[in-house]
Amino acid sequence: SRHLRVCMLIRCTFFLCIGLSRGFLETERMSSSPRVSVSPTSVQRLVVQDEVLPVLLTSRGRLAHGFAKIGSQPEERSTKESQVRDLPSSSAREVDANSFLPDYHQKIGTGAYGEVYAVKGSPDKVLKVFRSDDWHEVVKESLFAQQMKARDPAHFVDCFGIGVTSGPGGAPKNFAVFERAEGITLETAATHLSSPQGLNCVSEALSVLEQLITLVMEMMKADSHGNLHFHLDLKPENIIIHKTQGSQVEVTLIDYGMVSTCKQEDASVQGSALQVFRWLGFNLLWTLASEHFSLQAPGQRPWPGPSPWEQLPEGFRPFFQRSDFRPPAYQTSKITPDLIRAAMGDSFFSQLMSPRFRVQWTAPDEGKRQLGAFLGDLFYGVALASDCDSRWPDFSSIHKHITKLQELAAAPHCCC
Repeated sequence: SRHLRVCMLIRCTFFLCIGLSRGFLETERMSSSPRVSVSPTSVQRLVVQDEVLPVLLTSRGRLAHGFAKIGSQPEERSTKESQVRDLPSSSAREVDANSFLPDYHQKIGTGAYGEVYAVKGSPDKVLKVFRSDDWHEVVKESLFAQQMKARDPAHFVDCFGIGVTSGPGGAPKNFAVFERAEGITLETAATHLSSPQGLNCVSEALSVLEQLITLVMEMMKADSHGNLHFHLDLKPENIIIHKTQGSQVEVTLIDYGMVSTCKQEDASVQGSALQVFRWLGFNLLWTLASEHFSLQAPGQRPWPGPSPWEQLPEGFRPFFQRSDFRPPAYQTSKITPDLIRAAMGDSFFSQLMSPRFRVQWTAPDEGKRQLGAFLGDLFYGVALASDCDSRWPDFSSIHKHITKLQELAAAPHCCC
């Protein structure tokens, strides 16, 4: 019995020593690791196996989470996260929640990934409280905002920091603090045509569409690291419209919950391009003919509400479905751009377009012709994209159509 107690004592002492040694070595390793100061416009990143892996640390310097390339599959991400945890420490833009207190009495918006609130004492900022506990989602949105703000500061909002705050019910919630975009959503601007901030003229509506197609075309260009960045949720609620003192319309994209960053050769690039092309078709209809959407008043909408695609005007809804689910006349194999132009050009101009916009052309007949050609190319492309066709969307052709229509639209001062 005594011999057994001695053996157990020796064994416990042995494992205790090992544990202390490991703790000491871990402390030494962390204290000797380089601490890098991060500027407000960058995130420190470590390269592992040719992948750029943003590394996020807690305020004590211990690695909390890392994530692999945005858009990676969950099984890939878990492997890469485990690799990141073995890397030396670096610092990231995690902020103190007390510096950005959400005003839960001023909810600005609700989305699939969380709610957005005003920040107490900071009218130029908003705070997104995430529903999910997945830290990867917080980092993804933050990184996309920082990258796109640095690349195109006029059309994207920055992220000032991420962290954990007390949610409306008192439970801890992940959050991110974003720059607040000035203006109103395209959803509101296209339905409040008489409002000073609304789209009062067809020239303003076309300016919005021209900026959107330009932004989409920029998404097809790689950055200096060979990465493409896609915003995949370009619904009108995520597009902010601001009118300057010179009556110019400025567009800003917000809400980065559904984004993708990938290499040019990545297989996901084609799918991302097709998705943003479909959104171009949606926003053309919304901007020029919002009266024909199936909508509920904002205060009456349940959450989650109907899919945006279910709200499309009935005659256009089939283009946004796969051929298998369309009426026979809409199936891709049975339509052409010329057929769509002949069927919809004049009727869209005379019946679907917002009544105010129909009279705001310097040459209405030419406007009908150009609009018909635009609809033909755009919605044939939408039909192909909805079928996940392997052909690359013709963004440049759509841009040319819009610029031709802009030349035919009456000047803003002639529209009032």
